[in-house]
Amino acid sequence: MDRNLSRRILIKMTDANKDTIFSVREEILSQDPYRGAMPEGKAVHELLEENIRDPLTGAYNRKFFEEKVLELMGEGEIFTVVALDVDRFKKINDTKGHEAGDSVLREFYRVLNDHIRQTDDGFVARLGGDEFAIVIPGLKVIKAAKKRANELCKHVRQSRFRIQNDEHSVTTSVGVGVWNGYSDKEVFLKDVDRALYLAKNNGRNRVEVAK
Repeated sequence: MDRNLSRRILIKMTDANKDTIFSVREEILSQDPYRGAMPEGKAVHELLEENIRDPLTGAYNRKFFEEKVLELMGEGEIFTVVALDVDRFKKINDTKGHEAGDSVLREFYRVLNDHIRQTDDGFVARLGGDEFAIVIPGLKVIKAAKKRANELCKHVRQSRFRIQNDEHSVTTSVGVGVWNGYSDKEVFLKDVDRALYLAKNNGRNRVEVAK
C-alpha cells in the first residue's frame, strides 16, 4: 500500500443506542514491511478513534469538528453551531488545581453530550482549553437554535459538578449561529466565537446570537 495514501472511510459509532454515521478522513494508514502488517478491524477503528477524539474528555477534537463543518458546507446543508465554555474556569484551576479543572471538563462534556443526544443528531467537540462546540445538522432557524442554546445553558446550570468530593454548580457562556450558505468556515466560526465572548462580557451564564 502506498505510504502516502489518504482515503475517506466510514466509521459506524454507536453512542447510547443511537447509530450515527460520520465520514472522516484517515490521515495515513500504511503497510511497512519492517513494522508488520497493516492493522485491521478493531485496531483500525481504535486508531481512527484516537485521531478524532480529545484524549482528556472523549469529545471529538477540533480537527474532526472543522472537517465536519466543511463537509456540511460542501453539501449545502444548513446547520447550527453552538460554542460554549466554562465560566470562571481559570479560577477553578487556580484555587482547586488542574486535576479538579480536568474533572470539570470531563463532566462538562458528559452533561453536554447527554443532553444533546436526547434531542438532536449533533455532536460535541472540544476545541481547546475549556471551549467546546456543538454541531447540530438540520437546525435551520435562528430562533429555534437560540432556544436550544438556552436549554443547554439551563441544563448546565442545573447540573451538579463534583470537585474534590464536593458538589458545585457551574455555568456556561454560549454563542450560537446558523450557517445559511453565505459565509465561509473562517468567517462563520469567528462570528459564533464573537457571540460567545459577547455572552461572557455581558455577564456570563447567557446566550448571544452571532450577527
